[in-house]
Amino acid sequence: MPRDCAPSATDLRRAWPLLVPGVVGVIAGGLIAAGVAPAPTSATVWLAAYLVLVVGVAQLALAIGQALLASSSVGIARVRFESLLFNLGSAGVIAGTIGGGFVMVVLGTVLFVGALGVFLLAVYGTAGGFAVHAYQVLIAFLSISALVRLVLSASGV
Repeated sequence: MPRDCAPSATDLRRAWPLLVPGVVGVIAGGLIAAGVAPAPTSATVWLAAYLVLVVGVAQLALAIGQALLASSSVGIARVRFESLLFNLGSAGVIAGTIGGGFVMVVLGTVLFVGALGVFLLAVYGTAGGFAVHAYQVLIAFLSISALVRLVLSASGV
């Protein structure tokens, strides 16, 4: 464990501004996937996958990882800020991708990558180890994926 002591239940409770939208993302993505299953389009399949994998699973992993790995307790104000950046960024990416608005995708990506930077800072200086490196790899993967989506959006894909 990177801290001198294990994270408390309070550390995990402070993560609620990220955990609640993460769970909602998984449920919403699943409902969309079920609803469009008879006649899927590339847009609805992408939306369902984005909601489940990014808004849901990735956000949950970032929230829990931060609560467990940060070298000191992360305050609720910071968690709310991360949630605001992450979820507004995701909403911008979704709106721009579905609506065909490249500027919205750019703005969403900037907010999203900004959130990832704040998550990364939470574990900066934390003693290494597999869990910390896995957390950093997740952030790098999400950042690269966001940039790939930006390029695809610019090319009209």
